[in-house]
Amino acid sequence: MRRGHEVLLDFTTLLDVTMLLLFFFVLFSRMDVDQAKESAAADQRAAQSVMDEAKDLKNKAESQLADAQAQKEQAEEALRQLNEADAQRAADLAALQYYGLGQNLKLRLELDNTDWMLSVRRGDSVPHMLESGSVSSAQLRSILSEMRYQKEDTVLCEFLYEGEKPGSRAAYQTVQNALKALKADYPHLYISETDISPF
Repeated sequence: MRRGHEVLLDFTTLLDVTMLLLFFFVLFSRMDVDQAKESAAADQRAAQSVMDEAKDLKNKAESQLADAQAQKEQAEEALRQLNEADAQRAADLAALQYYGLGQNLKLRLELDNTDWMLSVRRGDSVPHMLESGSVSSAQLRSILSEMRYQKEDTVLCEFLYEGEKPGSRAAYQTVQNALKALKADYPHLYISETDISPF
């Protein structure tokens, strides 16, 4: 009988080659992962930089918008004040023209030995006669409203009294108190006082 030959297979070289391939595969895979991480980190840093820059630009834009709004409000306030000043100048000029024509407000304290009255007129109109007990800021306000004076008007008023007559001091003080209270409603009320006793 014939005996078969034993075949010996040596896998050492094959195993070495396989191990080398496995080693290089692991090594290069690791390098690809590290490169991918670095690339992702770089992209993240770039994105953060862009976001920070955008945030700075937004803050600057908001600051500029707030400054522009403040300047707009200042300009509107300046324009409002100019318009008010023009309106007041026009009212002052109208009051001076009325004064020049003798059409301004006139108050005259009429005294006799027992009592006194206050006459209120505009120009040459029929006067309103207020008895001593009815002279008040409310009564004067009602008369000015009837004469079509507006609260924003400039009102030039002549107040005439006779300081040497008996009882004039108390009457004068009553009228002054009423006029002082009236100024709260008519801030552009200007009063000139004349003691006509010497005349």
